[in-house]
Amino acid sequence: MMALVFVIYVALTCLPSIKAEDCQDCGTAFERTFVLEGEPVFLFCPSCDLSNNADPPTGYNFTWYKKDNGTSITTDALSRTYASQNKMVFYPAKLEDAGYYACVKMNSTNCWKKLVHLTVYKNRDGLCYSTYLFLQTLHEHSNEGITCPGLSDFITDEQYRVMWYKECELLKTDGGKFKAVASLLKFDNVTKADEGRYLCKIFHEHNGEIFNVSRAIDLEVKAPAQNSQPVIIYPKNEKLYVKIGSPVELACNVSYTSNNFVTTWEVNNEDAEYYFNSSRVFFEKPFDSSAPDGTQVSTLILNITEVKREDYGLKFVCVLQSPFPAEAYITLLPPAPNLVGPLIGCFFTLAFFIIIALITYKLLKVDIVLCYRSSILPLMSKKGSDGKLYDAYVLFPRGTGSRQIYPMSLFVLKVLPEVLEGHCGYKLFIFGRDDLPGEAVSTLIDEAVKKSRRLIMILTGDPSSKGFYDEFEQHITLHDALINSKTKTILIELEKIDFTEVPESVKYIKRKQGTIRWKGDFTEQALSPNTRFWKRVRYRMPPAQEQPSGESISLPVI
Repeated sequence: MMALVFVIYVALTCLPSIKAEDCQDCGTAFERTFVLEGEPVFLFCPSCDLSNNADPPTGYNFTWYKKDNGTSITTDALSRTYASQNKMVFYPAKLEDAGYYACVKMNSTNCWKKLVHLTVYKNRDGLCYSTYLFLQTLHEHSNEGITCPGLSDFITDEQYRVMWYKECELLKTDGGKFKAVASLLKFDNVTKADEGRYLCKIFHEHNGEIFNVSRAIDLEVKAPAQNSQPVIIYPKNEKLYVKIGSPVELACNVSYTSNNFVTTWEVNNEDAEYYFNSSRVFFEKPFDSSAPDGTQVSTLILNITEVKREDYGLKFVCVLQSPFPAEAYITLLPPAPNLVGPLIGCFFTLAFFIIIALITYKLLKVDIVLCYRSSILPLMSKKGSDGKLYDAYVLFPRGTGSRQIYPMSLFVLKVLPEVLEGHCGYKLFIFGRDDLPGEAVSTLIDEAVKKSRRLIMILTGDPSSKGFYDEFEQHITLHDALINSKTKTILIELEKIDFTEVPESVKYIKRKQGTIRWKGDFTEQALSPNTRFWKRVRYRMPPAQEQPSGESISLPVI
C-alpha cells in the first residue's frame, strides 16, 4: 500500500515537467529585462505571438523554472525569488539570478513554453549608472520633459515622489529649471547643456523592507522641432468651366504636419451650405491621405449636385483657419462656346466646291477632300477648346507575344473604360483597342499622347512587364510628358511596386505627386465611380466635357 502511494506521489510530482516537455515551444522573447543588482524586478510570461505582451493569468496555470538547471521556482511569497502565476518576482535581484527562465502556460487543452531573459548588472565604479541606459530626446528651446520608465509595477501610493539626479548629483525639482510631476521631469527652456546622464529613483516597500527602484537615462538634445504651418495646396485661385445642370466637386487640399487647423468652403464670407440653403450644395466628410514625402494632406469636398446659372461668377473660397490663416478660391464659369461659325463657313465652302465640280471633276475631288480634312473632321472630333482629342492616353505593359498580363488586361480593357468612359463621360485612347492596323507604333503613340489631356500609366510587378519600361523610354513624347510635365500623369499601381527597378522619370512623378493604388476585387461595388479609388482618379482627370445619357456623376476637379 505504501509503495502504491509513493508511486502516485512521484507521478504527480513529475507531471508538470512531463507536460512541459510536450508543450509547444514558442522560442525566446525578443525583449530582455535589465535590473541593477540589489533592486527588485518582475519577469512576465510573454505571449507566444510576436507582440511579446504578457498573457493574463485568467484560465491558465503557469509554471516557472530556470533553464540552465531545470530548477522549478517556488511559489512561496516569503522567498526572495518566487513565482506568482504569470510573473516571477525578485526581491531583490542578485548577479547569480541572471539567465534564461522558462514559463510554461497550460490550460485543459493546450500547453505553451517560452523563454525570457534577465540581465543583472552593476553600476560603473564611482557612478550611479551603468552602460544600460534608456535613450530619450528633447528639442532645444522647448519646455518638454523626460519620463522615468517602468515604474508602474512598483507604485502603490498615488503620492509617490521621484528623486532625479544628473551625473549622479541630486537636482532641485520644485520649480525653476526643473519641475518633477509624477514620473515626469519637465525642463524650462531646454538647451544643449542639458544633455547627459540622468537617474530617477523611488522607494518601494515589500514585506516591511524598503528597496530602491532606479532607471538611468541618456538624454540627447536635438535642434528645435519644425512646426510646419498648414498650407493650401489646391485650389490656387483658378477658373473651372462647367455646364449648367452638371454636377461638380470642389476639392480643398491642405498639407500639414500638425493637426491644429480647420478648413471650410465659403461664398461671400458665408458658409457655402448656409449661403445656398439647398440640398444641392453640401460638404462631404473630410479625409486624409499621405504625400510621397510623408506630408499629410487633408481634403474637404464641396459637392454641387447641379450647377445653376446663378453659380457662374461666384468665388467658392477654401478657408484655412489656423495660426497661419489662408484662403484660395475657384470661380465657376460657363464652358467656351462651340465653333458653329466655322462649320457654317465650311458648309458654304463645300457648296461652292460642288458648283465648281460641275465644271471639272478633278477640282471637285481635290477641294472636297481638303475642306473635309481641314474643317469638318477637327470640328467633329474636338471635345474642348484646347484641340485635344482624348481625355487620357492609357499606357500599360501588354505582355509578350500572345501572353497577356492578368489582371492588367482585365483592368485596362474592361474596368477602366467601363467606369471612366461608361459612367464618367471621358474619352480614352487605349493601345490595342483604338489603333488601326498597319499604323507605325512609334508614330501612333507619339501622336496619341500629344492629342491627350492626361497620361494614365498603369504599373504592375509582373516580371513579364519589365521590358515595358525600356519600350516607353524609347518614345520622346512619353519622356517629355513625364519629365517636362507637358502632359499631367496619373500613376496607378495594380499591386505593390518595387520602385528601385523603374526608370528615373517614373520615380520623379512618384516623388512629385504619388501614386493611386487599386485595391478593388473586380466586383460590382469596385466598379462604382463613387468609391474612393475612382474619386482619386477623377480628381486628377480633366473636367469631363460631356456625360453619357441617364448618368449623373460628379465632375472631377484638378
